[in-house]
Amino acid sequence: MLAKIRSSLTLKLFFASFVSTHLPLAVALIYFAYNQHLEPTTTIVLLLVATVAGTALCLGSLWSLLHPLRQLRVAILRFRKSKVACDMRSERRDEIGLVTNAFSSLTSDLSRTIEKLERQATFDVVTGLRNRRWLVDNAAAALARARREGTGIAAIVMDIDHFKSINDRFGHDMGDKALSAVGAVVLSSVRPYDLAARIGGEEFAILLPGCDEVSAAEIANRMRAQLTRLSVLPNGVPLTASFGVCEAASDADDLATMLKHADKNLYLAKSGGRNRVVCSAKNELEGSFSASREPAR
Repeated sequence: MLAKIRSSLTLKLFFASFVSTHLPLAVALIYFAYNQHLEPTTTIVLLLVATVAGTALCLGSLWSLLHPLRQLRVAILRFRKSKVACDMRSERRDEIGLVTNAFSSLTSDLSRTIEKLERQATFDVVTGLRNRRWLVDNAAAALARARREGTGIAAIVMDIDHFKSINDRFGHDMGDKALSAVGAVVLSSVRPYDLAARIGGEEFAILLPGCDEVSAAEIANRMRAQLTRLSVLPNGVPLTASFGVCEAASDADDLATMLKHADKNLYLAKSGGRNRVVCSAKNELEGSFSASREPAR
């Protein structure tokens, strides 16, 4: 019987209500059993006290039994806001325990699904980098922090040289392999708090908080040199990239403005022979290019 009561909310509510409702009657019967001469005033006071005690017992029992539902409501609101799973596992075996455990399991599954979908929505599967959407969503905060702290921020835009020729000559699988190699070089070159993304086709962008244009150009040149040492493409064809670098010129500069300035320098790098870095601060081309090993246009 006790096991049935523990596993049934209905029986718990019935038991609490039954005991609290019949408490005045039980007190009266006990009083009458030991007192043959009844005094009306004493009897009325005793019944009133027993009624108040029974009511308090009923309300306390109901509050205790239903308290997990209030906790569950708070957990639902928290999950709705944060999308973080709530560990609400309960050892109760009644209906509330079953609902609470089901909710805990559901939120865990939903949290994993949401995390997976968010990753798919913001990551580029070919390169392992974030995508343009993620960069746009996070750039404003990085720029605002750089302005607030007065540390400056620089941008690098890079483009794989002759990528269309690589696809046409060696196939799209080799093109994906080249993209993956570039992604690996970028990931190995940036800091944990830098913002690196593939923003389209063969084009990549990196925001470097705390860097000026010259420092960013040095990072870009190291990546350029690292790419030339890779053996990714067949027949000894080198994998090269061109880089445009700029620094936020004023507090008014946003991501679009910085990418526009970096794109101008990227154009200069490509028109100057490719496989090089251009930054406004130095106003010169860095790097080298071997025309004899250039893929066919």
